[in-house]
Amino acid sequence: MVELALLDARGAVLLDTLVRPSCAVAEGARSVHGITDAELAGAPAWAEVDAQLRQLTAGRLLVSHNAGFDARLVDQTSDAHGCAPLVAAEWACTMELLTGANGGRWPDLGLALSIVGAAPPEGAAHRARYDAECCRRIVLALAAAGTT
Repeated sequence: MVELALLDARGAVLLDTLVRPSCAVAEGARSVHGITDAELAGAPAWAEVDAQLRQLTAGRLLVSHNAGFDARLVDQTSDAHGCAPLVAAEWACTMELLTGANGGRWPDLGLALSIVGAAPPEGAAHRARYDAECCRRIVLALAAAGTT
């Protein structure tokens, strides 16, 4: 894990940070998110981010796009750094919520926004804050339509 962002339902940023990895970032991952080694060199280590994450998420519903992947990555990162698994009240997945509306296929984040009629936010796709804001917009659109 090299970046993490948490927003509340109103869009307030609770956490937005790079995370210094304990191993080299795979080139395939770097080509998706564009985060450089130089940017990560001064980032906080997982142990510091983990403490903030636990405080902010205890007992809360966490929503992400591909939540199963995200939950697994958080747990793997915690384990690699000797931290206990994250305990959240529940994870919800915008990708899974919209699979039926996409003919049984997992929609990517851009398509998910389109399905619910939500505009994409400003910013760089595949960055944590951008992706978190996309999920927030999807949930709000689904709630407004009465489909959550």
